[in-house]
Amino acid sequence: MEPMNIPISQEKLLQLVDWDFSVKQMAKWFGLSHWTILRKLKQFKISRKKFSNIDDCDLMQVIANVLADKPNMGNFIFKFNFRGFI
Repeated sequence: MEPMNIPISQEKLLQLVDWDFSVKQMAKWFGLSHWTILRKLKQFKISRKKFSNIDDCDLMQVIANVLADKPNMGNFIFKFNFRGFI
């Protein structure tokens, strides 16, 4: 049995990703399973991960400022607060 070719445009998926839709929300929007949405994201090589465009020097300065302000911050809290950067 061949897989069905569900017509979902790359542009629409990119738009929903830009609007921070979850895979579950996208699936509901299209009336499809979340597995189908995940396959389409993979097919179009669309990543839902977002990273900061801060350069290394600026990042080091931000980290230094945070650690100077809160020297007893634990590893877990540090990683939680910087999850978009690291």
